Amino acid sequence: MDGDGFTSDEDCNDANAEINPNAEEIPNNDIDEDCDGIILIIDEDGDGFNSDEDCDDLNANINPDAIEIPNNGIDEDCNGEDATSDIIELNGAEITVFPNPASDRIQISVDKDIRLAATLLDIQGKLVLEAKNPRILDISVLASGVYNLHLKDVDTEESVVVRVVIQ
Repeated sequence: MDGDGFTSDEDCNDANAEINPNAEEIPNNDIDEDCDGIILIIDEDGDGFNSDEDCDDLNANINPDAIEIPNNGIDEDCNGEDATSDIIELNGAEITVFPNPASDRIQISVDKDIRLAATLLDIQGKLVLEAKNPRILDISVLASGVYNLHLKDVDTEESVVVRVVIQ
């Protein structure tokens, strides 16, 4: 019907002459041009993830295994959002808590030398984790939800609370 030389029993789209068993398959366009029943999907940036999994298949630094950089407006790990970090001040020190939301670990960065204590409480106020001078909190065994991270300067007893989301 479309004049491409293939009958409708051979041609998977007999209304379009560009689609037939001899047509060249065009990758990553969700169309089976050559009627083989397979839509060609390739990894254009060579990062090991095909375009159907990779949220930016033209940039090898962006893929589901990439490390997320908080607060840069880019979703490096293809989870649908840019990780954010909370920057707070405690007794003259700038403390960065990231990523937030998190799934396996929370990192705590402090720009001054203070002795820090951390306690993580679930939404009901139950203690689920505590650490002295933490730089990384392993949260991989915790259930998804909202938690309160209490950070305290051990010497001055000054403290702050950061709400964190565990996915």
